[in-house]
Amino acid sequence: MSGDEFIVLLKGMPLETFERKKKVLNERLIIEGKPIAAAGFRYGRESELPTLLESAELEMYEVKKQFHETFPDLSRK
Repeated sequence: MSGDEFIVLLKGMPLETFERKKKVLNERLIIEGKPIAAAGFRYGRESELPTLLESAELEMYEVKKQFHETFPDLSRK
């Protein structure tokens, strides 16, 4: 983790609630048809935390890559 990255850990949340909150957050990260931030999400056990963090970070970077490919005029130069 580095830069402007954040982690949110929610203990004891049912999977259905996690999926609903993930959907809402992803919808709020889009303004006027363009994403304003990239996010990676994972659901799992506390004992899997290192693996969950790594895979969520990889997902976030994939979302960023897709953004730069879709909106090259908005990419930082």
